[in-house]
Amino acid sequence: MGKRPSYRALLILASLADTDRHGYAIKKDIVDRSSGAVRLGSTTLYRLLGQLLDDHLIEEAAARPWFASIMLRELVAGAPHFDAHTFQLMNDVFAAVRDVLAQGQREGVFRQVDPLLTHLTIMPPILIFFVRQRVIATARLTKDLAEPRQVEEFARHMQASVRGMLRKDS
Repeated sequence: MGKRPSYRALLILASLADTDRHGYAIKKDIVDRSSGAVRLGSTTLYRLLGQLLDDHLIEEAAARPWFASIMLRELVAGAPHFDAHTFQLMNDVFAAVRDVLAQGQREGVFRQVDPLLTHLTIMPPILIFFVRQRVIATARLTKDLAEPRQVEEFARHMQASVRGMLRKDS
């Protein structure tokens, strides 16, 4: 993998995570996900998509639908099997969260927060959501479980929660 993906590249990956989209749909989804804060031009979008493909990030994410459950088990066990590549991926995700926070703070949108604590607040619900979705889909365990949620519904909930948590008080 090359350099760390930018926050715009991460928004593109998030947009492609739940369904295939063409360029215009990706641009529209990013505007929706960012509540209008990020608007990509076509040139920027296709340049970033090219970089993501060059770095194989899209293929990596699509090839590992089981990653969340493995990551959760590994973290609970104290990470005894982490290899250097996995550790680097975790660091890249943390660095991306840190960079997004720094940009939001520079722009006066986010209050000052500890990037590591914010990362640790955001990641567990994401991992647990995808592990739960996988269990329900593969094991058909439905007795006494709430219905599975759509990824879009979860993403909207997480975005609203995180924006509320980070919003700078006026």
